[in-house]
Amino acid sequence: MVGISWAVGSILELDAAKIKSDSVRLFIGFAQDRLRLASADPETEFEKDVWDLRVFGTAQAYRMDFTAVTQPWLVVLAKEWACEKVSCPPKRSDAHDLRAERALALARAPRRSGR
Repeated sequence: MVGISWAVGSILELDAAKIKSDSVRLFIGFAQDRLRLASADPETEFEKDVWDLRVFGTAQAYRMDFTAVTQPWLVVLAKEWACEKVSCPPKRSDAHDLRAERALALARAPRRSGR
């Protein structure tokens, strides 16, 4: 990479796919992954549709994908359940508690016929 100038402010801005050297590309990908993980927190991860479970303290690089769940109230409940299973629930704000309570209320509400 001597003589190559990259106009980026951070290693996170590099496009690893454009790097020709396999070993350099792998190192950049590894470094980017570790930097993203180091700057992540469970509360922010909770709001995402696809979780990196390492943020919650798991040793493996597993992902949990909630995109297949279409009902918003069920997504909240699935995420709450998943937080308990990974043994590291995120810090919850009052707004989050209100959303969860509303989701439970909607789930318990009688359904109108025709829906």
